[in-house]
Amino acid sequence: MFKKKAIALLLTAAMVFSMTGCQKQENTEEKNETQPASAVNESGTVEEAGKFDENGISAPGELPICEEPITISVFVKETADIADITQHTVFKELTEKTNIQFDFLVVPEDGAKEKLNMLLASGDYPEVIMGGGFTNADLVKYGTGEGILIPLNDLIEKQCVNLKERWADNPQIKEMMTSPDGNIYGIPAMDSGGMPHGTISYKLWMNTEWLKNVGMDMPETTEEFRQVLQAFKEQDANGNGDPNDEIPLSGATGTWAADIYLFLLNAFDYFNPDNGYLKLKDGKISGTADTEGLKKGLEYISELYADGLIDPAALTQDSSQLVALGNKEDVVLGAASCGHLGMFVNIEDGDRAKAYDNLLPLEGPDGYRGIPAQHGPQVSGAEFVITDKCQNPEAAIKLADLFCSEEWSVRTQVGIKGKQWDDADEGTFGADGETPATRKYLNLTTDASNETQDYKLGWVIRLLEPDWKTTFQVVGDINEPGNYEARLLQCTEKLRPYAADVDDIPPFFLDEETGTQISSMKTAIDDYVRASIVEFITGEKSVEKDWDKYLAGLDKLQYSDYIALNQKVYDDNYK
Repeated sequence: MFKKKAIALLLTAAMVFSMTGCQKQENTEEKNETQPASAVNESGTVEEAGKFDENGISAPGELPICEEPITISVFVKETADIADITQHTVFKELTEKTNIQFDFLVVPEDGAKEKLNMLLASGDYPEVIMGGGFTNADLVKYGTGEGILIPLNDLIEKQCVNLKERWADNPQIKEMMTSPDGNIYGIPAMDSGGMPHGTISYKLWMNTEWLKNVGMDMPETTEEFRQVLQAFKEQDANGNGDPNDEIPLSGATGTWAADIYLFLLNAFDYFNPDNGYLKLKDGKISGTADTEGLKKGLEYISELYADGLIDPAALTQDSSQLVALGNKEDVVLGAASCGHLGMFVNIEDGDRAKAYDNLLPLEGPDGYRGIPAQHGPQVSGAEFVITDKCQNPEAAIKLADLFCSEEWSVRTQVGIKGKQWDDADEGTFGADGETPATRKYLNLTTDASNETQDYKLGWVIRLLEPDWKTTFQVVGDINEPGNYEARLLQCTEKLRPYAADVDDIPPFFLDEETGTQISSMKTAIDDYVRASIVEFITGEKSVEKDWDKYLAGLDKLQYSDYIALNQKVYDDNYK
């Protein structure tokens, strides 16, 4: 059972980046002539709206939000794949539909967190912060502690239709959003109902055409996996006559689930850095950075590396370099570690994309076979907050509520009707094969398409979404680009029977002092363990000779105290 006093802990440290410049859009005095009085009904269509209140704000769920145009200042980060955010079609449409104009403070993604922290410290910050990556510790600091973030409880109760539907779908989410003082200071992100393909993120994709070429089946054990990689390296697996251009296994760092060791180590024991090198089972928290299974797994991976079966660049290259490798004119990549196939292969390259399939978890030499998996929707932190500078908080919260609707989730994450998607074909069904479909993809792109676009926002801003992905039709070959989301769900579900026998670590809020202590300890442990793993894999350190030194380093970082502190916090809140 959740206890009311504290429900979420960020077990990840705030990332610190080097500061980069920002740009601010000039205020515009131009009046928006498009002021339709409209409301969103249960079917998601627009109908005649009611009256505005004394503050010029429409009723819950109705558009436009404001009777007369207003301007709200907004902090937002801009990712490399998004065109000029100040001219983005999503925000242009929002202005047309809501009568809200945006005075943007745009910060590049690299350095956004540091820039935001500096703004908050200076007192010169905007009215709304979108995509700020607030942790639960941040919400306590800037909400409960400093009063920069305003409580949203009453605003949500009065104005939010869609957000409260998300609470009704998953009642625990409201509790996860509630800070120890009883207030809600921000709205978190949740991808399509909370249980999409990201609930099992450690995946490894293998080229099945190469398997046929070398006369082998999908490996199911670590030894079979070794033999497959060896065959890829030695037998001209891509069949182009060059026996030396094949790369058996690669990945990337600094991006989602692409480190080559994440999937492989889970053939030896439960290993999930996303949980802060912790695991929870039957109320007991233990560590995963000092286990015998980790040691054996690193010995195995270091042998693969020494035999030339792992791309050395995998331990240093970024996602764009992995994309370049996966999309070379000649197929040179046998297997890749990453959260989804479209992170390294352009899914519109039909034959190439169809060739890759994800492995089942491998069985290790001691019989362990598992994979970290999320068992239910979880949220933490916030991606939309309203500051004490805001002159129109009711309008701001209604804007946030739009991002929690199915209509605007599809608009911000897929694109424009008639261009990126359209109404489903008659008689078609969604990913489950039973629910009638309402939409179909016309143009679905992923990271590997290398496209800069202005029709969707991705992770620039997304909030508590309903399960919109299952509304899209699945017709024909599951490997067709238009079925990609359904394909990823299928790839994920075939892993679920192998979900590790551990419990989800629930999020907690902490007081600022405890949150700072845990965050500081975790940052040091994260850096040390990640660096040590790479050194063991590359042979810079010997697993056989240097393991005890590694454990001694964990002791110096008070790893056991870190585990005990998390256990105490868990006990205080959940027992």
